[in-house]
Amino acid sequence: MATSTIESSPTSLVDTLCEKAQVLLEQNNVDGVEALASEACARDPACNRAHQLMVRVALIRDEQDRAQELLNRWRDLPVDNTFSEWGILAEEMNDIQAAVEIYQAHLSQCLDDAQSLFALAMLHADRNETGLAQSCLQTLIQHHADHTEGLFELAHLYEEDGMMGLAQELYARVLEIDPDHAGALAGKQLVGAQLQTSQTLPDATLKNHPDMAAHILRLFTARKDVYARQWIDEDGKTGYVPVREPLTEDVIQSHLRGDTTVGVYPIFDRDKAQFLALDIDIKKDTLNKALKNNTLMDALREQVCKDIRRVCAGFASLNIPVQIEDSGNKGAHIWLFLENPISACDLRAFGRAFAKRFGPPSEELQWEWFPKQDVVEEDELGNLIKLPLGIHRKTGRRALFIDTEGHALADQDRVLRDIKPTDTQTFKQAVSRLGGGKPHTPLQKVDLEKAFPEYQPILQGCAVIRALTEKAYTTAHLVHIERHVLKCVFGHLDDQGRAFLHAVIGACADYKAEVTDYQIDRLHPNPIGCPKIRKHLPDLVETVPCNCEFDLPEGGYPSPLLHIDPAFTTGMGRVDQPQNREAVDRYVALRQQAAQVMADLSRAEDEMRDILRDRKGKITTGVWVVTADDAGRLQIGVEVV
Repeated sequence: MATSTIESSPTSLVDTLCEKAQVLLEQNNVDGVEALASEACARDPACNRAHQLMVRVALIRDEQDRAQELLNRWRDLPVDNTFSEWGILAEEMNDIQAAVEIYQAHLSQCLDDAQSLFALAMLHADRNETGLAQSCLQTLIQHHADHTEGLFELAHLYEEDGMMGLAQELYARVLEIDPDHAGALAGKQLVGAQLQTSQTLPDATLKNHPDMAAHILRLFTARKDVYARQWIDEDGKTGYVPVREPLTEDVIQSHLRGDTTVGVYPIFDRDKAQFLALDIDIKKDTLNKALKNNTLMDALREQVCKDIRRVCAGFASLNIPVQIEDSGNKGAHIWLFLENPISACDLRAFGRAFAKRFGPPSEELQWEWFPKQDVVEEDELGNLIKLPLGIHRKTGRRALFIDTEGHALADQDRVLRDIKPTDTQTFKQAVSRLGGGKPHTPLQKVDLEKAFPEYQPILQGCAVIRALTEKAYTTAHLVHIERHVLKCVFGHLDDQGRAFLHAVIGACADYKAEVTDYQIDRLHPNPIGCPKIRKHLPDLVETVPCNCEFDLPEGGYPSPLLHIDPAFTTGMGRVDQPQNREAVDRYVALRQQAAQVMADLSRAEDEMRDILRDRKGKITTGVWVVTADDAGRLQIGVEVV
């Protein structure tokens, strides 16, 4: 990063010299430019413009080594409003890494500089760093809402990522600013055609919405006093906000029209459910790698279809009809409907037993079963699942019923009408065939609390470990690295820790006691630390508040085991340079504070949305005015009296 090692003493004379040199540069008077720039450098060694002009002279003369030597001066110069020119020079010299560092240095001091944000975004895009490119462009648009090229490039990146709904919105914004923008015109037309194809029901039975809505409401029996609405912001983040209103035919019709996208909460009457849904999806890290690789993406889609065929064959062998739905993104939902409600606990136990018999998921995929809880208390909702036939707000695609090859079925209305819920006797027979009576059910979460009370401080204190145990019971699957993390924590707690691992990993479909014992016996002598857990599970750490604070023992390091014994890692840590400790501690503390603030902010936003629904979309405090748009995004203003 650029520093201020050379003191700046800009004068009107130096500015005048640089301006005259710029005029001579436009006249191709290279010798004159060099003379004036050299004098400016002598008078003010910290003048960026003068040094940049010297680089320009070397480039014109094709003195590449000299130009590179002069370019490297940027590191010793103060950041000012001319600093982005260094990045332009570096790009011209094909020194892309230097250009990236220069723009980052400029933005560290000038957070909203449009030129540097746009240039850095384009460099990231060229290097297939799509997430970083989108982040730069999102920041650019936040500060410069009318930056047409920034809007256009972000729309193009969204389009490449399959986020067609967002892409269409941004192309439209470009055209509002510049109606003749050829790229936006073409992009909007292309995306619009794709959206029209993906959003339209194959047999165009939109006229049957009233009947379809009533049938969906009967078939997808769920909690009726509340539903969820999907939202998406201009950064491409999606989520759901609870709507504490009755789930009615009008709501379903809005969902079918594409005006809103609705999710339902499967558990009602505290512990009852009437459908089971399996969500088959591509793992997040694998999906990120495949976004720019069409061959890999096609292979992953085929893998999804293979899992679909395997799962459907399993249900067919149990004489249970199911229906497949394209989730509208990259995966699929498989729905099982019952004639009568049963306990969510029994339904989830059936899902686990099914996964043991016909699983596990393919290596690059993950399975999640809904409902995801056994019991939902009165003040809770549990996890939701999106209803079929609506439009996924991120991709703009309609979630249609499909066959085992992934092809949309011709008559979606007919598919709905032909679905036959499974009667109680058939379901009991399937349960018996899976497990010789009732499916084998591993220890439930409540049983873990009773059987291993001494480990509750870890489960309550470490959000990552808690999420892993819940995933084991919810999905009946943990990948190798997730099991490894659990073993490297509880494997250091002697026989009781070993028993805990068998109880948790035993919930997985591919559990083998001898394999688990073999791996526990070959653990590293020291328990795993928090930094390694973050390194091994980056996707999970992003979604939970991984922000534990410990008073580290002497010579120790942070680990979930400190929740039960604050001295557990005493003397196990590496000895570091004392002068580095303060800086590291400060950095870690700030990261922890930031994670906690983001978690608190997310909870506060959910609370605001709940209040806003009761206050007709507006809260006035006498100082602040808080509102929410149709997508659930919060806006803050100042009340003017």
